[in-house]
Amino acid sequence: MPWFIITFLVQEDESSFVRSVCCSWENDLIDLIDAQALAHAGETSPPARHALASLQQVVPHAHGTGWTVRDIRSVWAANEVPSNEPVVIVEDVGGTQFYCTFPSDEPPIVGERRLVATIGV
Repeated sequence: MPWFIITFLVQEDESSFVRSVCCSWENDLIDLIDAQALAHAGETSPPARHALASLQQVVPHAHGTGWTVRDIRSVWAANEVPSNEPVVIVEDVGGTQFYCTFPSDEPPIVGERRLVATIGV
């Protein structure tokens, strides 16, 4: 199963630091990015700014002999048709899009996409 490393640049008062978070579920990825957007808008307590600095998707090799890291440029949320189950789609820096499903799964048919984040553009 793929997982993600999300890195935020956090600015509080006069200081700033980098915070990285690992998650393995797509809905957690979307929740973390959406929470970051709220924080960036100043809607947290205490106020802090969280800028999405980088996102990597870590995927197992097809033959089970290690891991590959993809640098992600864009993240979309969509719903699978006809089940209406949530689906996350990521695009790497090379422009290749991946569905966040098990590697052996067929790509789902999805409805309208919502752009959740663009990193480093």
